[in-house]
Amino acid sequence: MSGFEVCGKLRYIWPDELGKKLTRNMSRKEWREWVSPEIPYMVQCPGLPIPPDELVSSSR
Repeated sequence: MSGFEVCGKLRYIWPDELGKKLTRNMSRKEWREWVSPEIPYMVQCPGLPIPPDELVSSSR
């Protein structure tokens, strides 16, 4: 298997396993801070809620 095939396979397995452990997606603010403001927001676990930035900020 090439590195691309391994990465491609992990890309489809990893989100499924991660989605079983999470209760929500990152907020758009968390995405900008933890991933990058240059990368457009992507839902990490389809079917889980995306919290509004205001609630995430005020709970810290």
